[in-house]
Amino acid sequence: MVRPFAEILHGGPVDVGEVQRVREILIFERQQFAPKLIKFACLLVLAACIATFGLLGDSVAVIIGAMIVAPLMLPIMGLAFSIGIGDRQSMINTLLVSLTGIAMAVTVGFVLTLPIAGVIHPEAIQQIMVRTSPHLLDLMAALATGLAGAFAIARKDVSDTLPGVAIAISLVLPWRMWGFCWR
Repeated sequence: MVRPFAEILHGGPVDVGEVQRVREILIFERQQFAPKLIKFACLLVLAACIATFGLLGDSVAVIIGAMIVAPLMLPIMGLAFSIGIGDRQSMINTLLVSLTGIAMAVTVGFVLTLPIAGVIHPEAIQQIMVRTSPHLLDLMAALATGLAGAFAIARKDVSDTLPGVAIAISLVLPWRMWGFCWR
């Protein structure tokens, strides 16, 4: 008997219990909304602080650390999952959480840099400049990284690779920049 491709990727049958397990990880639903949102907001604010200071300090290592802490991948993957299962309410919830998270991160960065706005010149900071000009290869790397994250969440035995997924996407731009330096 030939196993369906989804079963091979998942490592076993994809039943209602497995869909519910992934749903509980990715979707911000009423039962767990407040605790999940508090955890999300705290980690996001801390990650935005780390990222801001990493960018200002022109430090790739600190920026990578911020990306490992940042929880934005969760609602974005939740949005993809919601679209996949056709759940309109979950699509709206995860989209709103994603957009709110992005707005929070931008606000934290803005507030942290406001006092030093006249002293810092962003165009002189290499890590800022390299992250403001993505290319098609960056999009392709981001898509592959998203698939790796989805694969890791879908399989119980691969979830320990999620930090590696965050590191992979954070290194896309610096490695591209490094390659240009050698040309």
